[in-house]
Amino acid sequence: MTLRRHSLVWITPAGWRALEAREPAWAEELAAWARAERPLVARRHDADAASGVVCLGLPLPPHPTLGKRRIALRVPAAAMERVEEALLLNAVCASAPEAWQLPLAQLQSDAAGAGIALRVFGSFAWQALTGLDYLSETSDIDLLFAPGDAAALQRGLELLTTHARALPLDGEILFPSGRAVSWKEWLLADTCAAGTRVLVKHEHGVALEPTGALMDELSRGGVQ
Repeated sequence: MTLRRHSLVWITPAGWRALEAREPAWAEELAAWARAERPLVARRHDADAASGVVCLGLPLPPHPTLGKRRIALRVPAAAMERVEEALLLNAVCASAPEAWQLPLAQLQSDAAGAGIALRVFGSFAWQALTGLDYLSETSDIDLLFAPGDAAALQRGLELLTTHARALPLDGEILFPSGRAVSWKEWLLADTCAAGTRVLVKHEHGVALEPTGALMDELSRGGVQ
């Protein structure tokens, strides 16, 4: 499958050994991650990364004094053993904190009824994947959805807006090209004049781009 931001990437044993040798300051954490057979996550491609190299990240659980710790890594593409998309919401609802479970179940039900596949990234996803403590009382639920056309985009925005009244929702809209925009920023842009630009995240960086250019992608027929 295509490697995009938020994709989950499992690497080979040889790939792990090479990372531990190259990152001695993080060797203990990397070795523990490898033993547990946990994935890494695809991040934006570094401008100076060589051809044939993929840029990945390892977000460790928050430390009591050091806070969030994210290890930026590079591995040869050949070291990738398996790549999967971000976790589907329906796969992680059961691992949510108790206060989230009922509203999340309703969100998932409404999304399925609207034909929208919601995926999860960020702290909630990593806690579900690893069983480690990532979430705090101030954590958001980072959701990703990839509308196939303008109507699906509108349905998704209405869905998220409605359920954000009961849940701390955040996240991104993923367009067919792989470019992504915060759904909250998109909503704000919808109330502004034509030609409004939004912050777009893509595989190689960020840029301000007009909303019309992204809507053109949907009019050409993306795949949800």
